[in-house]
Amino acid sequence: MKKKKHNAEGTEKTDCPAKTTAPKHSAPTNKTQRWSTLLKLASWTPDSQKNALTDKDRHVIIKNELSHMAFEPYCTHSKKGSPFESNCLDMLQEKPKADAVANFIFWLANLDTFTQQLFIMERIRACKRLTEITRSHNTAHFRGYVMPFICKDNHIGNQMKDIRICKHSFMRLLRIGGDIMRTLQNHVNNGTTPTKKMNNLEPYWRKRYNEIIKPPLDLFFRQRLFPLTTAHPKLSGVHELDSDWSKRKVYGFYCNAIGYEVKTDAGGKTKLEDIEGFPPSEKREACSWRTFLRYWTKEHPNLRVRSKPKGDGGNSNNNGSSSGGGGGTRGKKRKAVTTLDVSDPQRLPPLDVYW
Repeated sequence: MKKKKHNAEGTEKTDCPAKTTAPKHSAPTNKTQRWSTLLKLASWTPDSQKNALTDKDRHVIIKNELSHMAFEPYCTHSKKGSPFESNCLDMLQEKPKADAVANFIFWLANLDTFTQQLFIMERIRACKRLTEITRSHNTAHFRGYVMPFICKDNHIGNQMKDIRICKHSFMRLLRIGGDIMRTLQNHVNNGTTPTKKMNNLEPYWRKRYNEIIKPPLDLFFRQRLFPLTTAHPKLSGVHELDSDWSKRKVYGFYCNAIGYEVKTDAGGKTKLEDIEGFPPSEKREACSWRTFLRYWTKEHPNLRVRSKPKGDGGNSNNNGSSSGGGGGTRGKKRKAVTTLDVSDPQRLPPLDVYW
């Protein structure tokens, strides 16, 4: 029977029984972050980020994620978003079982992508055989996937080896997106395997640079260039070349050392020509000007060319201002010289008119 109450304004208020509505839950998608990315174990992760986390920190991250999965009220369909009646991962509320699953996830995250895909395909293949044996028609929420775990305790292992979870809990546990799961299922049905990306193979241009271009550069900087430098008076570890040098001049020195002469054509492009009579045994392949600059910036960032002192652009006259290329006469407007009468020396213009 409904109870009636009066609020502050004196009107009647009826208490209705609360309706149980299932909370909305986000389904796993192809944008799900992988464990290797979350734990900073991916191959593309910088070493600074990898070293920022210890293995203990990674286990804490995994256990926190498993705790969120364990206390959810139900599983969720990956396509329609319809809730199921139970949660296959509620057993992770027990700490020993959660630790065993966390050990497996940490082991899986350290594997390469191809090996992870082979493991998932093997679990899909086992679930498919179990479905055919049991002739189950409820494939949407069929608990045919074995709970993955790594545990040294035989008592916990005997309890977990018989635990089965559904497809969507398996995807959520291993952070597999829907597109990847469908692709791996197609490989299982067709009897094929995913294509392994040969990321460990070094590209040709990098191999050529490391084996042919870089060794002569290292030898040139170490034996030819660094003996010409001096230590910076204030900055430790910084070496400087004399102000008469420039990076373009150093590049020409490098090319001459390995048997080439740098020349510039009418269009301003740099060309390398062989030096006649250079010993063939000492000749090496030269790099381009751009590659030379990149090597200098990356390998020797503390090697500089000393800047020229101020006021060293030309000779100074009696008034103290520089002439020829200096700043004293640079901004002055040139005087136009017309027909000169050289018969009378007194009518000649002063010398500063001539340029």
